[in-house]
Amino acid sequence: MLTWTVNAFLAVVVVGLLVLQVGPRFLPYRVFDVLSGSMQPAIPIGAEVVDQVVPGASLEVGDVITYEHPRHPGTYITHRVIAIDRTGLAPIISTRGDANGAPDPWKVQVQSSMLRVQVTIPLLGYLLGSLASPYARLVMVVLVAAGAVVFVAEMWLRK
Repeated sequence: MLTWTVNAFLAVVVVGLLVLQVGPRFLPYRVFDVLSGSMQPAIPIGAEVVDQVVPGASLEVGDVITYEHPRHPGTYITHRVIAIDRTGLAPIISTRGDANGAPDPWKVQVQSSMLRVQVTIPLLGYLLGSLASPYARLVMVVLVAAGAVVFVAEMWLRK
């Protein structure tokens, strides 16, 4: 019974990691670690946010979005939409972190598709961030392999 429980736990962990790490490559969502406290208390430091790809035109004031930092390409920010200016040719969004006293000093141009936060999972960003190290990945592979060996051995011994 203990072996079955351990294998079930390992299976859930593996499926969860696949959903969070591989799923975004094939499905319309992205996953980000939260590294700062600018969105506290709504989104704590170390949380993982799961963003859905949505039409940019569907965004509304109050939505929490993730977008590429306009001054630092490759860096992403998760902040709340505080205003949308639709008077020009392309709508422009103003954002602010909930914990910040002032709006962000830049504007974000609405794209055809944008990332809107759907789920926040506290502390998971710390775990997934630590799994990025080569040693942690090796440990995960060894644990999964050991679980598979125990499962197969148990099935064989039952015969």
